[in-house]
Amino acid sequence: MQEEYITLLLQGALKDPILWILSFVIGSGLLVKKLKNIYLYLFIGGLLWGFIRLYTYKALGEILTMNQSSQLIFISILLMILFGIFFYFIINLIKTKE
Repeated sequence: MQEEYITLLLQGALKDPILWILSFVIGSGLLVKKLKNIYLYLFIGGLLWGFIRLYTYKALGEILTMNQSSQLIFISILLMILFGIFFYFIINLIKTKE
């Protein structure tokens, strides 16, 4: 059950356009220039996105335990940071090639 839940969380997160848009905007360096601040903004963005996902699931009638809620928020933060830093390095690589 635990592995199925985490798989469902990852599938739902990867389909969510908020992840892609927010991680690209923050990770691209358009708003924030310092890498330390980008980490902070990605963490806060992931936290907010995790709470949005949590309350969306609860509004749809899902009953989540405290452990499941924590996992949902943790995965949201982790994915936001990973994809944001990925976009940061790809965009900086493109900028240096020009």
